[in-house]
Amino acid sequence: MVKLARGRLLIAALTLSLLASLWFVVFGLLRNWSWKQEAFVLAVHLGALRADHDFKNGTIRLLELDGEQDRNEFIGRLDGPFEIWNSQYFPSRGYPHQYSTEQMVIMYNTRMQFHHRSLATHFTSPLRP
Repeated sequence: MVKLARGRLLIAALTLSLLASLWFVVFGLLRNWSWKQEAFVLAVHLGALRADHDFKNGTIRLLELDGEQDRNEFIGRLDGPFEIWNSQYFPSRGYPHQYSTEQMVIMYNTRMQFHHRSLATHFTSPLRP
């Protein structure tokens, strides 16, 4: 009888510890998802704002990531009408910084290409009455 009670107690303790560890895993995954969503939204917003500002000021460029940079820097290459610049980037800050910087660069380049295409179609499309 005593062995049976100890066995049930051991099973209950193991089940409780399994449930607690599962809760920590789920909590960690949700926290990871939430910071990633927040970083994505902020980086996309920043990339779009920077591209809009640069385009309105007459700067037509694309950004890329290439090692540690403490500021944006023109690397001397062109891709059609676009200058290619290295974006500010600090890989030593870890994965969250890398993720948000990559998302910002993707949005910046997408928005800049959109502005350039819309400008080109605006001036080449026939006038409408």
